[in-house]
Parts: sequence; structure tokens; C-alpha cells
Amino acid sequence: MEDLNEEKIITKDQLGEVPKATGIYLFHGRTKDSAEESILYIGKAKSLYSRVRQYFIGDTDKRPFVQFIRSKADRIQYIVVKTEQDALLLENELIKKHKPPYNISLKDDKRYLSLRLDLKHEWPKIDVVRKILKDKAVYLGPFSSATRLRETLDFMQKIFPLRTCSDHKLYNRSRPCIEYEIKRCVAPCVNYVTKEQYTELVQGAMMFLKGKNEELVLKLGEAMEVAANDDRFEEAALIRDKVSAIRTTLDSQSVIGVKQFQLGINQDVIGFASQTEFAVVAILFVRNGIIFDKRIIEFKNIKLDRESFMIEFLERYYSSEVFVPDEILLPFSLNDEAIEIDSKVIYPKSEEKRNFIDIANKNAQIHLESRFKKLKNLEQTLAGLQKLISLKKLPQTIDCIDISHHQGLETVASVVRFQDGVPFKNGYRKIKMKVDQIDDFQSMKEAVERRYKTLDDLPDLIVIDGGKGQLTSAYEILKQNTWLENVDLVSLAKARDQEGIDPLNPQNRERIFKPHQKNPILLKADSNEELLLRYLRDEAHRFAITYHRFRKDKLISTSVLDEVEGMNEKYKLKLLTRFGGIEEIREANDEDLVAVIPKKLIPSLRLTLQSKFREPEEA
Repeated sequence: MEDLNEEKIITKDQLGEVPKATGIYLFHGRTKDSAEESILYIGKAKSLYSRVRQYFIGDTDKRPFVQFIRSKADRIQYIVVKTEQDALLLENELIKKHKPPYNISLKDDKRYLSLRLDLKHEWPKIDVVRKILKDKAVYLGPFSSATRLRETLDFMQKIFPLRTCSDHKLYNRSRPCIEYEIKRCVAPCVNYVTKEQYTELVQGAMMFLKGKNEELVLKLGEAMEVAANDDRFEEAALIRDKVSAIRTTLDSQSVIGVKQFQLGINQDVIGFASQTEFAVVAILFVRNGIIFDKRIIEFKNIKLDRESFMIEFLERYYSSEVFVPDEILLPFSLNDEAIEIDSKVIYPKSEEKRNFIDIANKNAQIHLESRFKKLKNLEQTLAGLQKLISLKKLPQTIDCIDISHHQGLETVASVVRFQDGVPFKNGYRKIKMKVDQIDDFQSMKEAVERRYKTLDDLPDLIVIDGGKGQLTSAYEILKQNTWLENVDLVSLAKARDQEGIDPLNPQNRERIFKPHQKNPILLKADSNEELLLRYLRDEAHRFAITYHRFRKDKLISTSVLDEVEGMNEKYKLKLLTRFGGIEEIREANDEDLVAVIPKKLIPSLRLTLQSKFREPEEA
């Protein structure tokens, strides 16, 4: 990667200095919301020279976004890289870092599961994968539901019993595994099937994955007749059962696009809905005329017009490792020349394809309405919370702090952050206390002091999990830093629900304490405000407990087991994997232990654990 270069974009001569190389370009300028210069837009290009000129030379592109760049961008930066893949990765990282107002960010970037059949292998197998590569393998997916994927895989293994084991097991087995016994594999590992027979199964599986089920049924029907005519009745019966299972699957599917079903075309159908600066994209995965699955992606703070947004979305989504279909159907027309993806992009006019678009748009609109309804309810809840406990401002950002330890060991703190009433994982923090001690008040002081370094770190509201003591500790630190004018501080004391406690007594309900206020504020049972604060506290508690257990397990596994004479990393890992923790290892009998480690290690292990966990002697 070369150094960063800067050029003023003023004249055609200066545009001519942009290199004819692959890389990233960054437009700098000023928006109406800020007088300071910032990055307006980040893009990638196979040829920086050609792409950048499109924004400033000629007047054929009438999109508002392009007109805006022409009027507001006063300089450009570019980074030259070696390959288009490098450009894609760098573009993603820069967008995440700088968050330009005229880029979109695919925050829902999880990869869905797919089934993969590798045809280049000597004995092809069915794999479950997340990445879809251009490797000439056959893919079925993506599946938004892991349950549905397992059901499909189970069906395929019954009809086409191909191997699912690793290559290591394939080439190192001396007898077939349980998959063969339950008729879900034909055991190529021990040569129970010929290459020709296995190839026939692979071809059938490939046709199923490509959706050619009608053709597959005809082919199997012919094979069944040949087997019956040759008096191979058992084989014919097996083929008959396969045909019956595939026909049942066909009958349960609703063919929406008859022409697409006949042509065997894979399509992604894009639905779109937006309101103010919030947009929803619904993607219907249509495989051979059948709606296979769908995916919903949300976008906030959208500054682009809808045409520019859709072009940006298509290029970013389909340049990632996702399945690229034969066709992509769009909800409105675009300038095809502006889109750089390896698929046929269509604004359909036929009634059959328009039906798909209508379904996709309806899914996007329903999700948008549901999302805004939830946002409205959350706004009302936050406003109610502000009024209930007399906060300085609407608590759009709320932090909750919790302390966790076990008898003073491995004391940790968790700080979770909610943004607009929902978890904001980037704001989560976990803190290992510098000194282990049974002192929640001192630990709370340390947690607050280490989490908040500047005013920019502060939320609108800090909720302490605990009572007046923990609240006072946090208050002292905030007061020392003169931050109390910038943040509200409360503590949340848990309702008492032990046996024999009167639930109608106000003192037994969820209570909020504020600094210098004697009596607590009582929360109405099961009100939206109470449910939100309980959710916040439970999330902080979960996060703290998870981190504490991790620290405790790490401490124990790297200390106690290391003291066992003859113990190595291999046996230690086996013990922890098999039993889960030191306490479970201590309680295991010799028969269970000898299945994991050599018998000669057991006396030393018993002796070490006994010395570490010996009960204190009575005085």
C-alpha cells in the first residue's frame, strides 16, 4: 500500500493527476450541519482516475448525491492498493472508522449459513459454511434459520447419503462410522461404494441443490424402471422411496414464479421502505421461482437519495462473501452503468417478477412500521423515566455498572450501555479490579474512575446496581471530577422476593435511590420504566458474571492443574473440556477420570485438589 496523497479538486488539470490505479478515494468538505471540514464520502474504484472524473466531468448524472459532491467536495484523498479485494477491505474499515454521512454501513454483517457441495474432491461431501466463494462448488442458501438448514441437511442425507466427515477421518478409518449404520452415508472411507455409484449420488445432490427437482424425479424414475426390469427389486424400492420423498417436498413448495421455476433462475428480490432518515431493505431469496428465505437489514441516519442509496447498498452487499444470484430485481429503476456487481440487475416489468417486488416491498414496509412503533414506545418510556425520577434531560444513553466476585477473588466490574432503550454493544466495558477485596463500595469507586476519563465518556444517566452505599461511592468520584452537572446518577435496589416477604409492601419493590434523597422512588410493578431498568440491570449482571467466570476459570485452570505432577496442556484441556471446571473434576470418580487422563496421574491430581480445597479446621 502506498502513502496517502492529497490533491485539490478544482480544475480538470488537477483531476488528471489522480492515478489510474486501484484504490480508495475520500471526498472532504463541509456540510450544512457543520462548519468544520470532514469526510463526506468514501468509495473504492478499480481505476481511481475514471471513477473520480465521473463526479466532476460532464453533467449526465442528475442524482442529488452527485450534485452535492460537486458543490461541497473541496479536496480528495486517495490510497492506492494492489487489488480490488484490498480496496474493499480498506473501504469497509475506513467507513467504520470515520462514519461519513453519505455512506451506508452494513451493521447487520453476519453471514448466513449455506450448504456447500465441493465437486472437485475425490469424494465430494456436504459442508455447512458461512462464506460463499467463487470456487465452482454448488451452494444452497443462504438460510436465515439454522433449524431450517438442519432440516434440509437431514433430508438430503436420507436421499443422498454422502459423507459429511473430515478428510482426516475419511482416509484414516478402518471400519464405517455410525452414519453408515443409520443409512446416512455409503461409507466411501472403507470402499463400501464404487466411484461410479458415489458419482450418481453426487449428481443427484447437485440437481437437488440447484432446484432441478422435476428433472431429478424423472431421472430417478428411469433408474427405478431399469432396476425393476433387471429384477433388482430392493434397489428399485429404495429409489421409489427417494422419489416419494422428493415429490412430497415439491408438493409442499408454492411455485410463485412459473417461468423462473421452468428456467431454473436464482434471484434476489430487493424491497425498500424509508421514513425520514431511516431505511429498511428486505431481500427475498428466490430460488427457481420459489421464495426460499428472506433477510431484513436496517439503516439509520441516511443522507443519500434513494437511487444513490440503492447503488451504494448493492455494491457493498454483493461485494462481500454472499451468494450472488443470476438476477437482482429492484423496486425502482437505476442507472445500470453506475453499478459494479457480477449479476444482472433488473427493474422488472413482467407481472410475474413484479409480484416478487410487491412481496419484498410489503415485507420492508411492515418491518419499518413495526420498528417505528417500537421506537415510539421506547421514546415514551424514556420520557416517562425522565419525569418519574426528575432527570436533567431525556436519558437516551444509559449506563449500568455491576460488581461481581467470589469471596473477594477475581473481582470484576461490568459497564453496559443502552442507546435509545436498546443495548449498544460497542459501549460495553469490562474491568478487572486492581486489588481483589470484599468491598463493593471501593470496587464501585474504582469502576467509575476507570470507565469515565473525560466528559465525552459520560452517558445521560448512570445506574448503579445496588443501594445507597454503592451510590455514594460513585457520587464521590463524579463529584471530584466536577461532572455531576453533566450526568444523572441513581442506584437501583432489587425487589425482595424471598419466601415470606410481603410483595405488597412498598419496601419490597424495585427502588431507585438518588444522592441526598432519603426516601427511594418506587417503581410501579411491571411498568415500561421498571421493565427497561430491570433489563438494563440484568444485562449488566449477565455481562459481569460471564467475565468473572472467565477470569475464575482461567485462574484455576492455570494454577491448580499446573501444580499436578505430570500434568501437561493436553491432559489439562481434556479435563476442562470433559468436566467443565475444577469442582466437577474434584467430584468425578476414578472411572470417569481414567477415560480422560492416564491412571498414574489420578493420585497426584487427587492430592493437589485436596490440598487446595481442604475445609478449614475447627478451632
